Amino acid sequence: MSAATKETTMTSMFRATRAGIAAACLAMLAALLLAGSARADWGLVPGSFHVDLSTTQAGGHPDVRTRFAFIKEPGVFFGSPLDMPSEAVKDMQVDLPPGLVGNPQAYPMCKPAEYPDCPADTVIGTTTLTLSYGFDVIAQSPVFNMEPAQGSVAQFAFNAMQVVPTHMTASVRPGDHGLTLNIPQVPQAVPLFDVDMTFWGDPASHAHDNERALSCQTMFGSTDCHSTTDPTHPFPAAGIPSGVGPRAFMSNSAQCGVATSAKFTMNTWVHRNDHRSYETGIPALTGCDSERITPAASVRPGSSEAGAPTGLGVDIDIPQTVASTDPATPPLKRAVVTLPEGMTLSPSAADGLVGCSDAQIGIGNDDPATCPQASEIGTASIKTPLLADDMAGRIYVGTPTPDQLVRVFLVIEGGNVLLKIPGTIDLDPVTGRVTTTFDDLPPLASSRISLRFNGGPRAVLTNPVACGAKSVAVALTPWSSDTAVNADTAFTVDQGCDKGAAFTPSVTAGTVNLQAGATSAFTLTVTKPDGQPNIGSLDVALPPGQLARLSEVPLCPEAQAAAGTCGADSQIGHTTVSVGPGANPVTLPQAGKAPTAVYLGGPYKGAPFSLSIVVPAQAGPYDLGTVVVRAALFVDANKAQVTIKSDPLPQILKGFPLQYRTINVTVDRPGFMINPTSCAPTSVGTTVASAAGQVASLSSRYQVAECASTPLAPKLTLGLSGKSELKDGGHPALVAGLTQQSGESGLRNVKVTLPLSMSLDPDNAQALCKPEQAVAKACPEGSIVGQATVRTPALHEALTGPVYFVEATRTTTTGKVRKTFPNLWLKLEGEGVSLDLWAGSTVDDAGHLVSTFDNIPDAPVSSFQMTLAGGAHGILVGNENICAAADDSVAAFTGQTGKVVKSKGLMSLADCSLSVAKTTTSSRSITLRLAGLGAGKVKLSGSGVTAVSRTIASAHGASLTARLTA
Repeated sequence: MSAATKETTMTSMFRATRAGIAAACLAMLAALLLAGSARADWGLVPGSFHVDLSTTQAGGHPDVRTRFAFIKEPGVFFGSPLDMPSEAVKDMQVDLPPGLVGNPQAYPMCKPAEYPDCPADTVIGTTTLTLSYGFDVIAQSPVFNMEPAQGSVAQFAFNAMQVVPTHMTASVRPGDHGLTLNIPQVPQAVPLFDVDMTFWGDPASHAHDNERALSCQTMFGSTDCHSTTDPTHPFPAAGIPSGVGPRAFMSNSAQCGVATSAKFTMNTWVHRNDHRSYETGIPALTGCDSERITPAASVRPGSSEAGAPTGLGVDIDIPQTVASTDPATPPLKRAVVTLPEGMTLSPSAADGLVGCSDAQIGIGNDDPATCPQASEIGTASIKTPLLADDMAGRIYVGTPTPDQLVRVFLVIEGGNVLLKIPGTIDLDPVTGRVTTTFDDLPPLASSRISLRFNGGPRAVLTNPVACGAKSVAVALTPWSSDTAVNADTAFTVDQGCDKGAAFTPSVTAGTVNLQAGATSAFTLTVTKPDGQPNIGSLDVALPPGQLARLSEVPLCPEAQAAAGTCGADSQIGHTTVSVGPGANPVTLPQAGKAPTAVYLGGPYKGAPFSLSIVVPAQAGPYDLGTVVVRAALFVDANKAQVTIKSDPLPQILKGFPLQYRTINVTVDRPGFMINPTSCAPTSVGTTVASAAGQVASLSSRYQVAECASTPLAPKLTLGLSGKSELKDGGHPALVAGLTQQSGESGLRNVKVTLPLSMSLDPDNAQALCKPEQAVAKACPEGSIVGQATVRTPALHEALTGPVYFVEATRTTTTGKVRKTFPNLWLKLEGEGVSLDLWAGSTVDDAGHLVSTFDNIPDAPVSSFQMTLAGGAHGILVGNENICAAADDSVAAFTGQTGKVVKSKGLMSLADCSLSVAKTTTSSRSITLRLAGLGAGKVKLSGSGVTAVSRTIASAHGASLTARLTA
């Protein structure tokens, strides 16, 4: 046997002997420890826990040395004094400060089958353990970069004395995203006193050649070392090179000026459920000005069509520094992306969207997120040099909070790392411009961050409506600085560029029931094509005669109408609104959300009535509050026509653009809306103005039917009064009253023929109103000859006012102006509504005075009363003793349906008494003209006459003739 062979053999025997002794000691000590009891004092020696950095350069690559020592207590082993651990450690955990990380991908990894004889290029540090087996053993071994086990970011291993194999796992903590090193299940029989472990900043450095793959044991005062890569050979004097080029493994945080700490946590085999923790400070880092990022960004919409819903891809690239001689590229702390003006959130996306709650996302813990599938709006990925594969995940929309309306969550995982990153989306309240911010990002190196927001009809975003290049502002702030680095980019919208030039809305309107005079729900719908300018306001002119029973609805007070808090008794209908671009706009109200309502209000902006249109803006997870749109409701009583003028419609709400597609208003309060009674064709006129200033005048044909079946049965009463004025030449007062039942046709014309006993006396009037004064609605007070009142279910209050006597003229064929019978002008007002009724006067061929009301508006009338004054300035004059007159008045009524009915009635005379108005005698008979009659039987008898009687059906005067007997 050669000397060399003999030396090798002796060395191997020596190592085998030591391994055998160690194994035997471990077995004996295990028995002792397992039989032990709990100690009063256990854990780490106070002040023994340290984490030291070889450099405090921010982003630098330090050797990270971790040291700690366990409490000992004196004992006796086989009669000899022996210091033993107070209790055997079971689990150990070291929490490194955030940002202090290692890059296991930078170096080769040892496969489980190779361990413990791992290649030299997998060594990333060393560890030294002090143990006691009745004698102290100091064991030094390399720390290997292992293929990570499931559930860990990285795994490391060392093998003290080649009999204490130990694996260490690294994971990313939730919350601060710092690294945690775990050494679980330390063998109970290992009497561990001290631990000294170092991870190298650059494991490939030749400075570590004399430590790399070096396994040493010191016992009995002798130290023996050998190469772990070849246990049969002594460690070479020149050391063992890594075999790979220099590259960084450990990297400091990028944040300067902040003192941090590391924490050590342990338990023992005796106190398994009791964990004790210790902290040690780490000096603040310096040199942040040496760290740099040179990012680039790319933002690409999924569609290039103007105004269309679109997906969006966002990529942020951050080239990483891998050289161990330069500070590491600092990770991003804050990313702010501001999309171009005009690119806004799409309301269409809210349809079916739900929010992910804080409880479901679980920010700050490692539990899997349980966000609903309907809250997903995209995907995300992160490429990090710390992991072999990209991390991937989802983008979820979060439920709103009182402080933040739009929130998003990134849930990304890979390489046994789970990241839950909250973000905010802020919307410019005027323009809707979108700014997305991710703050306090995990301090982990990332070479690329990619976000993909879903496209399609319900995409989250809408392209600008104007074509051209669009600038995107990207501001990225690293952990090393408070100053953002700009990485602005741009994209182009170049399709559908001419859509915004046209404005072609359409309208449909009318009642559900087309029966003339019937009550029916009324509905109006305005629709605008996608991509055209937004609807700005609406003016609607209802058909003449399309009225409502306002008298049956209490008016909402102005304060409540403005706030949208009217009571249910003022509600007359509801509305639906569809907003958003694309094929699937969202429609409000949505199922399960607050309903819309249309209320009837009082005077507003010069109109006697108003509408308060209330739309709770609730869609998906968002409640944008209540939108209240006011509309002035003008009444032209002379045409029986209502015109509605809306206020400008809101264009943006809390940053959400309201891209109107369909607006429907339905007035469906039972018995409220009343159809016209004229079957002439008409229309609903609608003027739609765009927010950009275009105006579209639209008309929707409308015509009611079945006019022939609409009843017409007005009741007219006429009465004269003035006891001293009912004689020939007197000027009695006249009271005319007319009533109609609900559902009757409106009146178009009323012609009243007075008895021959009456005529017009213009000269007795105090004054006549000139035609030009009537046109100016400024007739003198002296021309008032009476008062009139109209009551209609279309108003709460009666219309009342004076009756003016207005001079009338006509022009002959030769051009001469001739005076004719004066007209009556009834100037009526009430509840802010004005009504002008005109009555002309003529004399028919038989000499009767005829008064005609023409062009009466198509409105329901409950009652009408007109009083013409008598006496000194009365305009009616008796041609004979009116109380003795026998003729009746005749009225002809023409309805809006075209139907004509006539009635003949006895004028009532309240101040006539039974009397003989005239006596006529002859040689054979006597005739008495009686006045003040009514209905009944009259008998004439007496001395010298033959009795005679007569039955009077209805008459004020009658003649009786009796023969004389003497």
